[in-house]
Amino acid sequence: MLYNTLNFSITAWHLHNDWTKEKHNYSAKKEKLPNEFKKLITAIRFLANSSKHKELTKGIEKNPISEVTKPIITNYYDYIYGEQVTIKINDKYESLSLLTVPLMDYFEWLLDENKTVDEIPDSVDKFSFDSIDTYRNI
Repeated sequence: MLYNTLNFSITAWHLHNDWTKEKHNYSAKKEKLPNEFKKLITAIRFLANSSKHKELTKGIEKNPISEVTKPIITNYYDYIYGEQVTIKINDKYESLSLLTVPLMDYFEWLLDENKTVDEIPDSVDKFSFDSIDTYRNI
């Protein structure tokens, strides 16, 4: 489980940052992201880089994550499907399994050159760490 989480975060960060650097259409879509979703992308960046480098010093003041847990159960989804790695942001624990849904919607939209900037998915456009509350706290 831990390996899958680290692999997902590394892949997600590099899809967002490296694979989409040169094309204008990607830049326009990235500029459309709401601040709360950008915070999620920043969290994924720090997960990816810390899992590769073991310790971070560059830009650490921008890290929104105050804690990363071992796989635990924090919500109904995790109770049914098994323990998940959880990150603490805004003094709340967020299961990475639940955060994958808006992230996957984001990548489907970002990488589909047939989708316009204005076709941003609701799960991205209206993303908020507070909106995950319905799945939290068994």
